[in-house]
Order: sequence, then C-alpha cells, then structure tokens
Amino acid sequence: MSYLQSLTKHGRLGILNVKIGTNIILIKGACGNPMRNTKQRQVVLDIVRNTDTHPTADWVYEQARQIIPNISLGTVYRLLGRLQEEGLVVQLEAGSRKSRFDGRPGAHQHIICEQCGHIADVPDIIDDTATERIQQLTGYRVSTHRVEWFGICPRCQSGKTSA
Repeated sequence: MSYLQSLTKHGRLGILNVKIGTNIILIKGACGNPMRNTKQRQVVLDIVRNTDTHPTADWVYEQARQIIPNISLGTVYRLLGRLQEEGLVVQLEAGSRKSRFDGRPGAHQHIICEQCGHIADVPDIIDDTATERIQQLTGYRVSTHRVEWFGICPRCQSGKTSA
C-alpha cells in the first residue's frame, strides 16, 4: 500500500476514489470529510442553482420528489446543510420563519419585499473603496460582506397578491 493510499484509507486526506461511469466524483467536505456526489445531492444542488426564487427546503423537497419520489425531507435538509458547509449554496435568513437558499454564492445582494417576502438578486454595488473606508473607520480587516435591501416589490405595489 502506498503512502497516499494509506492516508486516503485512514481519512487523513478526506478524498474519495473516483470510479468512471458511476456518477461519483471527487469531493472534499468542509470538515475534511468526503461527500459523494450522489444523484440525490446533485438533484438538490441543481434545483437550488436553477431557480431565482431563493426556495425554502420544503419547496426544494417538493421539486426533488418529482425526480426522486422516495427522497425524504430529512435528506433534503441534510444535503442543503452540507452544500452550505461546502459553500455551494447560501442559507438566507430574510426575516421569515423559514430559511431560504441561494444557489449563487458569489458576490451579489438581495432585496426583500416587506409584504410578501419575495427575495430578488441585486448586483453587488459595494466596491473596494467602500470596503477600504469601512476598514479605516472600524479597524476591522473585512473578509466579506452581506447587504440586504428591503422594500415593496412591483407585484405588491400593483395590488396583486403572490401565489
């Protein structure tokens, strides 16, 4: 057994062997624990990434059941948690009772309707100048930021109720 195989076997590298033709790829979990790219994991990730509605776990579950009828709600919650740990999705706490998930973890902001709770993406408008100024004012070294805007969405402004 090679040194690399020994480290892999004992979990010190946190990697998986890749088998061609099995849809299992090499993924390293946030805590060094490997996470296989199972069909369930890929379906949940695809659902979150391919919607701009910032869905709840319940909504993701309902969509996933159309593809994998026997998937459980608990599995969806666990997968969303792991995907969040890996930085592939972001969990939003936007003032509602249920967390919402964003499949675009890159730099952008959100605007949240104060009436219906709809969340929309907004391009990141905080530039390096603002970050430098905040660092000067506070003495902090800024690593990241999160800005949320609140208002009334066009649908609520027009008097239409959300579905």
